[in-house]
Amino acid sequence: MSACLLIKERIYFLLSQVGFREATVFINIYEALSKIVDDKMDLFWITRAFCKQLDACHVHFPVLVTYTGKLLLRQDPELHKYVLFSF
Repeated sequence: MSACLLIKERIYFLLSQVGFREATVFINIYEALSKIVDDKMDLFWITRAFCKQLDACHVHFPVLVTYTGKLLLRQDPELHKYVLFSF
């Protein structure tokens, strides 16, 4: 079995296990990393590990946005007026 076929099978399996949003995130990260990682098998595993880390810490993103907004308000109130911190 060729490496490309194995990678495609793994990607299709992964995408069948998750929702559309997660699949889109995976594909976007995969495409971005493909510009710096040559080996397709390594690319798949690096992307998978990156997505796992992203999934583990995504609950903290709203807190980071809030703290970033507060810090920007303190450091540069003029810039804070133009930056939207609510999603």
